[in-house]
Amino acid sequence: MKNKKGMTLVELIVGFALVGIFMASAVVVLSSSIHVFVRANSLAHAQTVADMLLETITSELSSAADASFQGSGEIMIVTDSTVSFVDKNAYPVIMSAEDGRLVLSYQQVETATGDVEEPVKWRYEEGTYLGTKISSLKFAHLNGNLIEVTMILTVEKSNQDFEFSRIIQCYNLDDNAIK
Repeated sequence: MKNKKGMTLVELIVGFALVGIFMASAVVVLSSSIHVFVRANSLAHAQTVADMLLETITSELSSAADASFQGSGEIMIVTDSTVSFVDKNAYPVIMSAEDGRLVLSYQQVETATGDVEEPVKWRYEEGTYLGTKISSLKFAHLNGNLIEVTMILTVEKSNQDFEFSRIIQCYNLDDNAIK
């Protein structure tokens, strides 16, 4: 029996048990790492989209004109989910979120020459959103000429929500212009 090569059945069972324990441990560690990677990747995409959208919203609202919104006598009207204002080019605009996308609805206007410009809905293309959608877009008039914008973006692949917020000062409007 001195020259017999090989392993006994007990040695094989113990070896497979040890390999199984190591594999189970590796799966636990890797799944945690993958979860952290997916969350970080989702946050990075959401942050990129939020920065772009909040910059667009900031640009539009901060430069709103001191003119009545469609003859209503009110310069800027803030509701929970929309903002109505006159942009820097004197076009009445309603800003909101539709189908998970930011929408700027330019309203029908009559030009100085008497021509009528039809309404236009402006939005970024779907690819711009990097697999995210706007779940919630809220506007709140703080005090004076300050508006708070709160946006919740959902990353569609991981189904994770991320909230972003910004306070915007409307430079061209005085303290009583926002309703």
